[in-house]
Amino acid sequence: MHRITIRAIWCSAFSMVPFTGSPCLAQNHYAGAANRIQDGSATYRILSRVPLSGMGHFDLLALDSINRRLYVTRANRIQILNVDQLTIVGEIPNTPDVHAVVVALPLGLGFATAAGDTALLTFDLKSLRPIRRTKLAHRGLDGAYYEPSSNRLLVFSADGRAIVVEATSGQLVGDIDLGGYGESAVSDSAGLVYVTLKDKNAVAIVDPRSLSVVRSWKLADCDNPHGLVKDVEHGTLLVGCSDQTSVIRISDGATVGNIQTYGISDQSAFDPTRELAFLPGGNGADTLKIVMSQGEATFKQVQSIGTLDRAKMVVVDVRTNRVFTVGYDSPLAPTTRPLSARDSAAFRAAFESRTASVLVIGN
Repeated sequence: MHRITIRAIWCSAFSMVPFTGSPCLAQNHYAGAANRIQDGSATYRILSRVPLSGMGHFDLLALDSINRRLYVTRANRIQILNVDQLTIVGEIPNTPDVHAVVVALPLGLGFATAAGDTALLTFDLKSLRPIRRTKLAHRGLDGAYYEPSSNRLLVFSADGRAIVVEATSGQLVGDIDLGGYGESAVSDSAGLVYVTLKDKNAVAIVDPRSLSVVRSWKLADCDNPHGLVKDVEHGTLLVGCSDQTSVIRISDGATVGNIQTYGISDQSAFDPTRELAFLPGGNGADTLKIVMSQGEATFKQVQSIGTLDRAKMVVVDVRTNRVFTVGYDSPLAPTTRPLSARDSAAFRAAFESRTASVLVIGN
């Protein structure tokens, strides 16, 4: 296995990134500061900053490319941004401890996981009208994924299960023992779903029809895998790990390279029309790495952009070539870090009592 290192902002800006460590030194990036590098005619920069009302933590983002909406999970509600007008156009309330929104465009339906009351909310993508609320008997509902060929929704829980729901009817089909805590997922043309297991440093390959794990891959040099995107052209998966993104060959699960990032990429994005991967790092790094895929394990650095505190989730709008991320407007003071278990409640209150914004990045 080789290692792809993408570190410096100005170093190797137009060159192929080899499988050896970059000689350039890492640089710090400050919130809102965009360090621009040209890739042909494209220069990515922060185009706009959209403040979000209220307080509360956030988790995974979802983009509805047809109805032109960005869904931002915010503690007990979902805030909705029009991605063309860059205005807040709605809110879905009563989603306690919401972690994920899934957009199923073929069905015209959206789904949201509400861990606070162990429920799956189904709503209409056009009207935002709630359709049903399905109780799921599993703790810690987190990410979710819609697999179109089987028309099934997989909801990942903290007890290591994938709860399988028939997406149109909302009927519970069963559950799959993943063997670990599922975080993110993608699927292939055969309808198999690849799921990162963050507590096992592995990827499970799941068949939602037979409710089974087909096989699992242990990831080399990858700690705490979260975000997952697929590069169809080159037959690879990009897995966001604690301090890097691992490049995994889909045919056999081999790790063919690592792209250095800073902090966990909870949710990465990939633009197949431009062969660009967007790799956030939001655990103190607060930097978005943009790289171009030019082979199974060859990447070209395009740019590195400073973002916001905890901005570790991104989505890309392929139509406009814009990237959206969310983060806190101000960093958390080091003195608020918990010193003991009894300080945790105060820490969480301080952590969540900050305002947040959506950053719009494009060229």
